[in-house]
Amino acid sequence: MILLSDTIVNFKTVASIAHHDVLIKKFDDITTRRAHKEIRDTRCEALQFGFSEFMKNFAFAIIYIT
Repeated sequence: MILLSDTIVNFKTVASIAHHDVLIKKFDDITTRRAHKEIRDTRCEALQFGFSEFMKNFAFAIIYIT
């Protein structure tokens, strides 16, 4: 099993050049997981912001109607 840090540290050696595809695949997996987490967090923040704006405008509507 080739570790990501070993591949990065020894990138200039012939042995690590042979595992270049492993480095790319692991890096892609890491960034994909991070992107999915950030998208999920952003959706949660957007729902919270939308709900808070709705409640503020709902309160103003109730005041305006009465």
